Amino acid sequence: MIVLGAAFNRGQYQAVGPFKERIFGPAISDSLDGQLSRLDLPILVLDLRSAPQNIRQDLNGEKKVRANVGSGDDGYDVYTPTESFDAIYFVDEVTRTRPNPSALEAWRKRN
Repeated sequence: MIVLGAAFNRGQYQAVGPFKERIFGPAISDSLDGQLSRLDLPILVLDLRSAPQNIRQDLNGEKKVRANVGSGDDGYDVYTPTESFDAIYFVDEVTRTRPNPSALEAWRKRN
C-alpha cells in the first residue's frame, strides 16, 4: 500500500451538497501547498521515500495542509509529510468536476 498525499494551490472544487462550486484562492505561504506552489510547476509527484535528504529534512516537520475542501471547509490540518505520506502529488490549479446531466436530474428528483 502507498499513502498518497494531495496538495493544490488554487482553483475550483466540487463541494458536497447540492452541486456547489467552491473557489479557493492561493494557498497560504507557510503551508505545504504554498511551499510547493513556489516551485512554479503545474504538476508534481514527489516520492518521499526516495527524495533527496535535503527535501526529506525540510518535510520532516509539521506542515499545514489544505483539508476537507470537499465539505466546503477552507481549513488546514497539520501533518508531518514524511511520517504521513509515502508520496505527494501537487497540482497548481484544480478545476471542479461537473455532474453529467442525467445524474443531476436524478439527484434533483430525489431531493
